Amino acid sequence: MTKELQDKLYNDFPKLFRQKDLPKEESAMCWGIDCPDEWYDIIYKLCRTIQNYIDWNEQKQIEFTQVKEKFGFLRVYYNNSNQWIDGAIAMANAMLVK
Repeated sequence: MTKELQDKLYNDFPKLFRQKDLPKEESAMCWGIDCPDEWYDIIYKLCRTIQNYIDWNEQKQIEFTQVKEKFGFLRVYYNNSNQWIDGAIAMANAMLVK
């Protein structure tokens, strides 16, 4: 993903991407968002959906530890596992399938 698109995600969702500045020994977010630019809109909507869910439902804040494309699928790794968020990520993947 281009730096411009990546930075927009970082700026709009600082709580989700808090680990972006951590060293590689602590988080894989140091490598950035390794996805095609064409996925930006879906990733943006996923981030907005997840952050709204956390804020509205007073859920524990999650942080992404890695966001990448692997074998044609979106892989989002995060701390504090949550079935609702897993479902949102699965829905985003379904939207990427052509």
